[in-house]
Amino acid sequence: MAKVQLTQTQKKLRQFSIWVSGSLHANKQTQEELARYINVDRSGVTRRISGDTPWTLEEFFQVEEFFGEEFRA
Repeated sequence: MAKVQLTQTQKKLRQFSIWVSGSLHANKQTQEELARYINVDRSGVTRRISGDTPWTLEEFFQVEEFFGEEFRA
């Protein structure tokens, strides 16, 4: 099986998704609450966290605002 190399951007997006998932858990917030805040449905948040759908730049900033902190990779 061939090893897949991720680009720097893909790595950062993956780290962001891990941060989002961990922050939801740590703050006892739900994907549904985040989804309402960024104006997508809950399954949209799930797809973004899993990497099936990319985060937009606007969503990136909305998520930081939702948690009240900056993402640091």
